[in-house]
Order: sequence, then C-alpha cells, then structure tokens
Amino acid sequence: MSDLQAKLTERDRELEIYMRFLALIDQKSAALRVPYGEVWRTRRVDERIVKILKANFFLLLYNLVEASVRDGFRNLYSAMRADGSTVRAIKEELRLLWIDAAVDKLTPQTANQDSYREVTRRLVKGAVDDVAASLRIEDLRFGGNLDAASIRRTCQEHGVSFKTHPRARGGEKLRLVRDRRNDLAHGSLSFAECGRDYTLPQLVEIRRETLVFVRGILRNVERYAAKKTFRSA
Repeated sequence: MSDLQAKLTERDRELEIYMRFLALIDQKSAALRVPYGEVWRTRRVDERIVKILKANFFLLLYNLVEASVRDGFRNLYSAMRADGSTVRAIKEELRLLWIDAAVDKLTPQTANQDSYREVTRRLVKGAVDDVAASLRIEDLRFGGNLDAASIRRTCQEHGVSFKTHPRARGGEKLRLVRDRRNDLAHGSLSFAECGRDYTLPQLVEIRRETLVFVRGILRNVERYAAKKTFRSA
C-alpha cells in the first residue's frame, strides 16, 4: 500500500471508530455509565446528542476528503520537483497553472497596470530561462467547496484522469457532504437539525461511496506522478 493510500486508511479508521460508537448509542435503550463521586450511575443517551454526533460526521468526512486530495497533489508536486521539471518540460496544462499561480498572487489592492506588467515580465523571463516549474499546494484553494465536480476539475487542470470505480457512483454523495459541512460551518443549520434527517445506514453508505471515489482519485494522481506523465510529449 502506498503512503497516500495508507494515510487515507488511517483517517478512515478514525471515522470508523467514531461510527462504531455512534452505532452503540443510536438506539432508544442506549445508556451510558458515568461516575458520580464514588459511585457509577446509568444515564440514558439524550437523542439530541445522537443527532449532533450524526451531523458531526459530515465535518469529519469532509475533512478526510480535502486532506486526502491535498496530499495527493502535494505528492505530485514533490515528484515534479524531484524530477527537476522546468517550465518548458511540463505539459501545457501545468504551465497554465504555473502562470495562474503567479497572477493569482495579485490582490484587488495591488492589481494595477504596473503590477500586471511586472508579473508578465517575470513569467516571460522564467519561460525564457526555463526555470523550475514550482507548483505549491497552497495555491489549491478549495475554500470549503470541495465536491466531486471540483475534484474532477482540479484533475482536468493538471491533466490527471478522474475516472473512478462504478461503485463510487461518480462521487455524487460528495455534494451532500460539502453542503451539510457548509450548512454547519455557516450556521445555516444547527447540528441537531442536520443530524435528525439521517439514519446510521445512510451515513454508512455516504462514507462508503465517498471513500471509493477518493481512493480512485488518489490512484490516478499516483499513477500520473509515478509514470511522469507531467512531462511534455
């Protein structure tokens, strides 16, 4: 198993432990033994706690997805550096990303004719001198909006295949994961409101399909890096 796949497996183990606990308390008769001084007492699990924990599942799963995708492209950029890739030696898609990264550093406060002229000069000089094609993982800005469509777009921008196993169903569940994550992060839904709408089997299925999709994407990125497909033909 590759380092990328091993890290994904480790993150998924954390989620599995969480869901096992959730399964234990997601029943009407569930109770917890809690210490009160020298004695232990049994307290029924408040159903609101279960709803809150179900909602928190979406935060954990989204974090797993974004961290894993970043790891994949970080691995690709490291492979390019190790290969000594220069601007003229890489595929056109990657050259465009190199250009975009330089332009994106301009802000509304600094964007003017002089600043654009300076960026253009540096880019032209870099291309003429055939400098190292340095891409940074910090330039991949997902901003909490990572779903299957944006992952496919990122792959396409790098020239990486985005085909995955049919069991991933195209990563369709990722839009739901992203939306619920953003609802919770922005306060559009309370945790209890979010969690009440999902059963544990539904969460299990969301996790399963998402993991199949992410594993497939990581395999594609690994293959791309290992075969040095980032080099221009």
